[in-house]
Amino acid sequence: MEITAGSYEFLEDLERYLAGHPGAPVSGLKAIVAAGLHHDQLETRFADALASPGRSHPGYRAVLARQAATRANVESLLAGQRLDALLYPSALGRPPVIGAENIASNCRLSAGTGLPAIAIPAGFTVRGLPVGVELMGAAFSEPRLLALAHGWEQAAQPRQAPLSTPPLVNGQPPATQSGSARIAAGKAGATLNWRYDPLNARLTVTARVTGSGQHAPVALALHRSSDGKPGPVLAQLLGPGARSGQADLRLDARARADFAAGRLYATLHTTGQPLGAGRVILAPR
Repeated sequence: MEITAGSYEFLEDLERYLAGHPGAPVSGLKAIVAAGLHHDQLETRFADALASPGRSHPGYRAVLARQAATRANVESLLAGQRLDALLYPSALGRPPVIGAENIASNCRLSAGTGLPAIAIPAGFTVRGLPVGVELMGAAFSEPRLLALAHGWEQAAQPRQAPLSTPPLVNGQPPATQSGSARIAAGKAGATLNWRYDPLNARLTVTARVTGSGQHAPVALALHRSSDGKPGPVLAQLLGPGARSGQADLRLDARARADFAAGRLYATLHTTGQPLGAGRVILAPR
């Protein structure tokens, strides 16, 4: 657990806030936790808060002194280098899926120094994951920070429409797409049927294979090609001994672009040709 001023302040401040609302059904964090009114993601944080010694602990004064020194160093850097703001990533990892643990935030310098900051979208990775940055300035520099953020927004246009709101087709959402493909490799073969929903980027592929002996299928995999060359596996449709299989995928931005451009393909592997007996492209019509 990172020790911050808030670690010492939260419990007392929440009790003081609730005391100012006589109609509140709880008096503090202890009552909230005892009644089970907190979210699972906050359990560890609240347990740490309940164990906090409060503002009277010597550690609190040490944290305040460290924050004051940090603020002085930041202000000296801004003034000495004649900077309007400091720019840094707002997060230190990929955005988590809903329900997963939060990633480490990188926006604590403002909270620890009391200096103003604004987080803004910076764009997307090749896989369509959002990237953000934070601008932090000197005391009372909010107008300048807002101007910088607005200027970036107008110049970069970093926003993208969500996947679930694609362009309409004749006033209607785009329809689900489907297709089939066949791999014929001597006495071995594979038949694939796929279905793609553009509203949620869900690609479902079912497959059946034939062959025996040296032509017995040992694997059927879905790949992404790169510049027309063999590329990595996105999903294994079936393995040794199986005659049918299925993959249910949610395509990220890169995989969606590859699918639309005809860069997704399936490869059949057999006993006699373990490196690949045949392949076929999967692409929308």
